[in-house]
Amino acid sequence: MDWAEKPYWLNLPIQQLGQLLATFAGTNLSEAKLSLQSETSLIMPAAPPPPEPRQPSRVRVTGELARRQLLTEFQLASWPHNDILTNTVIGVVVKADGQVLSADLVSGSGLVSADQQALNGASAARFNSVETSGPGRNENPLNELMWGTLIFEWRTLPLPMTNAPER
Repeated sequence: MDWAEKPYWLNLPIQQLGQLLATFAGTNLSEAKLSLQSETSLIMPAAPPPPEPRQPSRVRVTGELARRQLLTEFQLASWPHNDILTNTVIGVVVKADGQVLSADLVSGSGLVSADQQALNGASAARFNSVETSGPGRNENPLNELMWGTLIFEWRTLPLPMTNAPER
């Protein structure tokens, strides 16, 4: 767009430059004086406290399936890795008798062996059974299925320090 009007500059008296900053500094005095020189010589900072021991790897059940008791006790590994592992999430479908019908990887941890252990464990998991017989029994077998997720929260161990050169 062609603009035909000439620029119009706003006037600002030179006496007002920095006046607002001077007013602010004058009304907000602080007793603390900062020094460029340290009062103490350079010292080594105190070592941080050792990290608290983390919980071991564990499994949580979520979704509709959380209403049923997980009967399987998992013996989960702690994984040495150079980065923190995220949770492995496994989607499961469980039959009325408590057996897992289907177990699928929803999201991985970043370590294939941890994800494989989660898949194997989820496939072998057992839940308490629910009543499927009697007068209130539903004739549709799909209504006896329950969906949920098993979330494997991995404990990550630091890799051992070595003197070997990096490759």
